[in-house]
Amino acid sequence: MTPTNHFSQRTNQRGHTKAMIELALLCGELAGDKCIANKKQTQKFIDSTDRRIKKLNALKQKNSQLFDAHPFELELEELQEQRRIAMKVLDKGGITIVFEADRLITAYNTNSFKRC
Repeated sequence: MTPTNHFSQRTNQRGHTKAMIELALLCGELAGDKCIANKKQTQKFIDSTDRRIKKLNALKQKNSQLFDAHPFELELEELQEQRRIAMKVLDKGGITIVFEADRLITAYNTNSFKRC
């Protein structure tokens, strides 16, 4: 997908990184022309990532004498990076991305319209 100038400006204004946008597109739910990654979905993603990290650590300890630990380390680093990014998305209350065909139109925090 190609970002529009408007999309780039809004993501910069709202503090959304490219990694956060990719994560929102990965774990978000499609609703018409929007991809919504709310708190609930992001928390599910974090929980599943935590389970994968735990399993990988157990596998790494179990097979530490048999195999080289380097592939395990690379996978662990990648999972921890995904978790860190997901935590940022969760702190923002989720991210909603509006798109049309193959163009990204805008992005905003999911809870930005909820006012007390």
